[in-house]
Amino acid sequence: MNPSHGALMSLPTARQAFAFLRPLKTKSTVLVVGSRAVNIELARFLLGCLEVMKLRPLVLDSDALYSSEATQIGSDASDQFASRATLSVPLPEQRIDYWLTRSLVHGATSDAILIDNLNTVFHSLNSTESKSAMKKLTFISALLSMIARTRPQSIFATLYARDPSIKEQIGKRTFRKLGDQTVSVRLSDHTLSFECTRGTAWSGEAFSVSLNP
Repeated sequence: MNPSHGALMSLPTARQAFAFLRPLKTKSTVLVVGSRAVNIELARFLLGCLEVMKLRPLVLDSDALYSSEATQIGSDASDQFASRATLSVPLPEQRIDYWLTRSLVHGATSDAILIDNLNTVFHSLNSTESKSAMKKLTFISALLSMIARTRPQSIFATLYARDPSIKEQIGKRTFRKLGDQTVSVRLSDHTLSFECTRGTAWSGEAFSVSLNP
């Protein structure tokens, strides 16, 4: 079964949001995207789901996607949701691992954490301490899993698939095991499709939603 809950005209319906979010609760989910365009639609959908469920998100915006595309991503967000959401962007001189760890510690009151994206996190680690970048990324991945289970929270981290340098440096096996589960995200014919390629999520391990063309 591949549940599709109708057209997403602006915000998702409560039924869509509940069906999508419930199987991902208390887990860290790596959402693999193929392009920035897909990532923007994914960000809109995620924030929309969190808004209609009245949840408080913490967005860790390492690549400034949410900041630079705020008009497009948050065009349907209400003022009430904006007041519940927290956006964090690393300062230019700030170490990425310090910023990420500090933000996670201070995010205990959030219901969900969105990290965009693991590619930027890895390359920032690699530029400062290349020998330990792989170890730090796997440690961060384990930390996210622990936080999701113990707080509990839903944690989403995006990862661009077309990044051969990450696969080469951390290995394909580790690349596929970041997070508790891996979900492939595709955009085709105004439909956002999710396929759980590792772990368990929705019935049939798939979910889709139609977007407004």
